[in-house]
Amino acid sequence: MNILVEADVIHNLKWSPVVELILELAAAARHELSIQSIDELRTSEWFKSEARDLADLLNQVEKSQTLRKSSVAVVVIRSGVGDSGFIGPGKETVISPAKALEFLYTPFQLILENEEFDGAFLLWMSKALKRSDFFQAYRAGKIEFRHAGGKGSIDRSIRLLNTRVWGRKDRRYWREMSRWAGVVIDSDSKCPGHEPNVALVDRISDRVAFSHILKKRAIESYLPKELMLKHLPAPSRTRVEALFELTTQQRKHYHMKSGLRVDGGVVSKSQYIVSQKPLAGEKTLFSSITDSGWSLLSPGFGSSLAELYVNESTRPDGSGYLDIIDPDDVVEMNYLFDKIMEAC
Repeated sequence: MNILVEADVIHNLKWSPVVELILELAAAARHELSIQSIDELRTSEWFKSEARDLADLLNQVEKSQTLRKSSVAVVVIRSGVGDSGFIGPGKETVISPAKALEFLYTPFQLILENEEFDGAFLLWMSKALKRSDFFQAYRAGKIEFRHAGGKGSIDRSIRLLNTRVWGRKDRRYWREMSRWAGVVIDSDSKCPGHEPNVALVDRISDRVAFSHILKKRAIESYLPKELMLKHLPAPSRTRVEALFELTTQQRKHYHMKSGLRVDGGVVSKSQYIVSQKPLAGEKTLFSSITDSGWSLLSPGFGSSLAELYVNESTRPDGSGYLDIIDPDDVVEMNYLFDKIMEAC
């Protein structure tokens, strides 16, 4: 977050301990301090009375901020603001100095359907693409994964971040933290034109800093071929080869865990085509799969596939895995990491 401490707060000695802790947070790269606030601090009586210590701290802040991109999310610390804070006309979060530390010590909340698997996917990708900015922000506690427990609970998770349990209608005890949260969810798209999660994203758009629907059906759809061949059991490797004989669109929408089942059962291609359960677009998309490919891919890879993102033995090493990741996935994930880092 980019913090603007208004002049009346800086010049009120009552708030000097709070301002000093904000400086410590900025020096530790948890937040940025606006140039306007730094300039105002240098003119304050407080700065003049403790010039050496504060000058050193300000120098640390400025040095830290030259080494990274600045956040586009703005936090204004202003006297006379209620405890809950509010969102200003420029989408800045406006909070009181009394509540500033409660807000600023709260990590940016990345709301995920499943904290462990989706979080591991993001960490795996950040290591593979050498996005140390995201990885270190997570390790330093600047970013925190928030477990929603499925996409149906994402709306609730956002609400509780602000209202807490038993939130009051008069907003007492609320925290205006809508700019403190972002959402990443699977597309769950079964075929081109099927966009089941767009309505959810539209519904929450004014209550989060950003939301991102993955371009592929699920996190398992991003697993590189080489990783799967190396770490899946030998009987699954022919299935992996069949998977990567599919077209780009087919792989994008294929259900990696359940395959091409109907009502949970493995069926032949002809049974799939005549069934009323798959969408017409699914039938069109997958009808060109060969009979041999169908028999291999119809069962899917099972529910434990995302463990490849979790297990320590399958994590990228320091050299990165850039050369084995689909180039379109590289573009998407770098865009997502940029959005996250700009928001926090």
